Amino acid sequence: MEPLSPGQEKRRLKRHTLTGSVNVYDRASKAFLGQVVNIHREGLMMMGNFPYKEGTIYKIDLHLPEPIGDTQLIPMSIDCLWTRDEDANRSYWVGCSISSIEPSALESLDKLIDAMTV
Repeated sequence: MEPLSPGQEKRRLKRHTLTGSVNVYDRASKAFLGQVVNIHREGLMMMGNFPYKEGTIYKIDLHLPEPIGDTQLIPMSIDCLWTRDEDANRSYWVGCSISSIEPSALESLDKLIDAMTV
């Protein structure tokens, strides 16, 4: 699935570009999957070397570069909506919706957005 063109945007919330590095890891294997590029309460876009599959749910942890309050990581499940190859180096842009997140993790996500976005 190709990303929507600007005239086809269906996102309800404003995307927030991060000012620091937030790494994404698979919760079960602990494998590094990429870095968050932008985020909001319902979804995120990442760049990484992992070939995500559209329509697949992934359980991930966002690892913060510095604790926000007492939080160092934010666990959630995401649904891969689209992927796009970036270059021959096997880099991928990935758009995901947040399919499941605990209330305390959502509160931490809100703090992340307040602290690390422009």
